[in-house]
This record gives sequence, structure tokens and C-alpha cells, in this order.
Amino acid sequence: MNPCKECAHIITILCFLFNLQVDAREASFSMQEDDHPDYYKKPDKKKTSLSESHHNYSDLAHRITKGCTSDYQKIRAIYQWICSNIDYDTTYSIHTADSCMDAKKGVCQAYCELFCQIARALDIKVEIITGKTRSRNDAIGSVGGHSWLFAFTRKKHGILMDPTWGAGSVDNGHFHRNDDCWQWFNVDPEWMALSHFPDKASNQLFKKPLSSREFAALPPINNLWLRYGLDVHDIFTRIRTHSLSLPEFYTRGEDILQLTDIPFLSSLKIGQSYTFRIKLKQEETDVSFIVDGQTYGLKEDWKKEGGGVYSIDFMPRATGDLCLCLKNRDDEQHWNTIVKYHIDPPMPSDWKNVEPLYPLSLPEVQHVANLEPKEWEQAGIDNHRLLEIIRKNNVKALPVLYSSKGQKLEIVDVPMSKTMSRGQHYRFRFYPKSGQEWVITNEGVLLTDWEVADDGMYSMNVKPEKAGKLSLSVQFEEGQSYWITLEYDVE
Repeated sequence: MNPCKECAHIITILCFLFNLQVDAREASFSMQEDDHPDYYKKPDKKKTSLSESHHNYSDLAHRITKGCTSDYQKIRAIYQWICSNIDYDTTYSIHTADSCMDAKKGVCQAYCELFCQIARALDIKVEIITGKTRSRNDAIGSVGGHSWLFAFTRKKHGILMDPTWGAGSVDNGHFHRNDDCWQWFNVDPEWMALSHFPDKASNQLFKKPLSSREFAALPPINNLWLRYGLDVHDIFTRIRTHSLSLPEFYTRGEDILQLTDIPFLSSLKIGQSYTFRIKLKQEETDVSFIVDGQTYGLKEDWKKEGGGVYSIDFMPRATGDLCLCLKNRDDEQHWNTIVKYHIDPPMPSDWKNVEPLYPLSLPEVQHVANLEPKEWEQAGIDNHRLLEIIRKNNVKALPVLYSSKGQKLEIVDVPMSKTMSRGQHYRFRFYPKSGQEWVITNEGVLLTDWEVADDGMYSMNVKPEKAGKLSLSVQFEEGQSYWITLEYDVE
């Protein structure tokens, strides 16, 4: 296959859709004028060989770079002009700068040669790099299948770019120009290495270059990594050490938040704590974790660090998929998944770390009916005490606790099994926190013989006589209805 024709397949590669002007740690770089990074590269001894040219590119070069005061600005102007004016040649026949200039289209070699000819007219040194690239479907092109550039901004320092990929992509034989060409200008060498493998190892700009075997074994690259602001160097380092294991990423959140710090794992473990730190660009956005429909870690549970940054230490305590989700505050229902982790099946020992923090998340209590941790805690029985009660009494179902009408009490001692037996004695002791009159009813039988202690505690010994319902209820004002607070079944 014609290598440039193969290049047309390669330029359908995923585009990172993000300005890749970020620091490369393994490559040697520094910040120069215009506040841009550039990278150390020893110039090739042999001057880049270009096809014979009969055009004078001087007028074009000076017109394109009018007003530019540095080589970096001139390189940027040339790149922008080429990406905006040169189409990809889907006939794969235009390979030289002159033909490309005349037809305003060309293959990757033509893009690069045209760039070099314009730059040479300004005495800017540019080198053409050839090599392999990874396509959207993760296929690897042949050696020589693609060309890109290194342009020197100063002595032994410069930047990487790919004007062909910056210009656009080919789909079903048709060229589509990118709305934003800058994702492939001044590309961080670590990100370039994930999709471009030069024939000469030194053109990777690393002290320890990737081998062809390492390049072939790279995982598929996800453009959302950059759009969510994940750390370039961290990802590259983990790839090289075979420790990269990332969750699934989803769109619809890139313009709303940055993932400042998240677990670089595909699976999380029950009983382990993980730090999540995000930066919200829109304060009216709500955030939460959702596991199989259950919501955890709402925005009010996150620590606000300032500048839109929120953090939370989150411990998974249920199996399934854990999703970090966002929604607009005005949308009461719809959560958008941004990141999804799988939670590994737990070992029995994993629950030891869960119990001190989330005792009612243990498997042994998941099938207890009417288990409403927040409501019981508001009624004076914290989660640890509730777990102790369930264990001690082998409770299968708790009484139904109601609070929707403002019924409030602090429980000292009440029956904690939903089922009562006729003729048995039960004790109710609590502090009323709302209402005017508290009563116990058993199928029409009204019990009001409370003993009231000096500290305000109500107590009564009750012996249900009728099968059916028994309830503890409160009346807020005389003459009004009674509202059930605790409800039992009498058998």
C-alpha cells in the first residue's frame, strides 16, 4: 500500500480535542517567550531532504507571519495557515510542496514539505519525522506510513506538531477540516508517543525511548483523558510501568468539571478509602456517587477547598458499578455518569474496615426490613447501636418509623422488632421532641397512661391484646389527627 494512502486511514485517529501544551517530564523542556514549553533535541546532522521546488515561498512566508516577533510565533502562524488552507488529498497523489501549494491539498508528506519550504524562507529550521502511528481502531500503520514535524524555536530546542492531523480527518473518502487545529500543535512528547512512533528513536525526545514492542502494546488512547484534565506524566509513567488501569470515562462532563485527583484504577475494593478531588466549573452542578441506584456522597458531603475544588474520601460499601455522576441542580432526576468503576467482590475480611464507619452497610443487615439509618439516628439510635440491637435480638424487620409530618422523638427503649405477640409485655421509653399529646393505639384501644419523669422522659409498659396494628402516635394540636411515629404488627 502507498504509505501516504495508508496515512489517510491513520488520520482518522482519535483526536485529543485538547490543547496539548503541557509539561513533559521525561523529555527535557523549558518555558520560553510567549509562555510556551519547548523541548531539547539535538539537530540531525543531515539536513532534511525535500523534493525539488521551483516556487519562491518568501512572499507567502512573510505575509503569513506579518507581525510575528519570534520564531515560535512564526511557526505557529505557518501551522495555522496550512491547517486552514490545505485539504488532505484523498487521491493520494500529491506528495511535494509545489504540487500541494498549487492544488491546496496533499498527503502528509506534502503538508510537511510545504511547512518546511515556508519555514526555510524565514531561516527557521524544521525536521520531518517519519514513522508509525496508531489509528482510531488501534491499528498500527507501517514504517514510513506517516510524517510529522519538529520545528526549532531556538538552538537545540523546539516543538513537535502534526499539521496533517491538525488540519482534519478523512471519513469515507471525504476530508473534514477540524474546527480546532491546535490539539496537534506543540504536542507534549509523552502524548505524542502514545500515537506516533518515529523511525529514529531520538525523535521521541526521551532519555529512554519506547521500543517498538512497547509501542505495539500500548492501550487504546481515550481523548477524554485530556479533556477531563488527567495528568499527562502520570498516565505515561503508568503506561511504561504497566500499571495503568483506568476507569471508564463518559462525555457530557468535560465542560463542567476537571478530575483533579481520582483513583487510577479500573476496579475498587470494598473497605478501602479512595480520594476523589474535582474542580467544578459550574457551581450550580450537583455531584454524587451512585452504586446500583443507591446514592452516596452528595455534594454537601464533599469538602469545599476553594476555587471550585471539592474533595472526598470515599469507601465503597456495596458491590456493583460505582459511578461518579453530575446533574444540574434544576434537574431533580437525571444524573450523568462521568466516570465508572467496577467494585470487586469482597472477601469477608474487607468488611472489617467498613463496620467502624458504616455499620449498617454490612451484608448481615441488608435484608432487615425498614432499615432507615438516617431516620433511626434522628430518633436517637445511632448506626452502631442499631447494629448491636439487630445482632442481639436477631431482628428481621424493624418497626416502621415515620417522620414526614414532623414527628420527632429521642428513643431510650422501645420494642425493636416489627412483630409483637398478644399478651406479651413491652416497654416504651422516649423523650418527645414535638407534638402536644402522645398515645399508643392497638386496634381502637387508646393507651395514654404515661409515666413522665422529671427530665421529661415518657415511659409505659404495654400489653397488646388485639391482633393487628399497634402504633405510637402524636397529636400536634388539640382536636387534630394523630400521626403515627412507630408502627408494629401484633400477632
